[in-house]
Amino acid sequence: MIRRVAIVVALCVTGSCAGSATRVRASGPELHAAPTAIMGAWEPVEITLVPDAIPHAGDQAGRAGPGLWIFTARHYAVLDVHTTEQRRPVPSSNPTVEDLMATWGRFGANAGTYETTDSVLTTHPSVAMNPQVMVTGRVTTLSFRIQGDTMWMWSTGGQLGRGETVKYRRVE
Repeated sequence: MIRRVAIVVALCVTGSCAGSATRVRASGPELHAAPTAIMGAWEPVEITLVPDAIPHAGDQAGRAGPGLWIFTARHYAVLDVHTTEQRRPVPSSNPTVEDLMATWGRFGANAGTYETTDSVLTTHPSVAMNPQVMVTGRVTTLSFRIQGDTMWMWSTGGQLGRGETVKYRRVE
């Protein structure tokens, strides 16, 4: 199922979704944007919490759960599992709310457009697993720093918690 979600998100980011309202045209200035340092694929490596932190989605300090951020010239896609514990499969018949939450409760996925200004990343989700994330006009702002093939992202508050820094490694 995760593979299927990743493929759908990747297709939507590249503009290949049928009926996509934000379909990328074959020409235009957005396809000729200059490459930026954030472009590529990044996987989470480590989470650091400051004292009195309010972590996002119950994240804990230490090794990060599996995930992937993909940035193209104008679009992004993110898939994150907010735990390092093994997620159990959903039972094939009559799953309970607890069964569904055990599998999907710590999983997040969204994609849309983004822009960067200095060390600030602003995302505009257009599709997300959680409907609240893709509400029209929703914007998420994160601070980031890149050094070589390492990126750190953190939020100063708001919907993504406070006091959590996630370290990422460039994988492509």
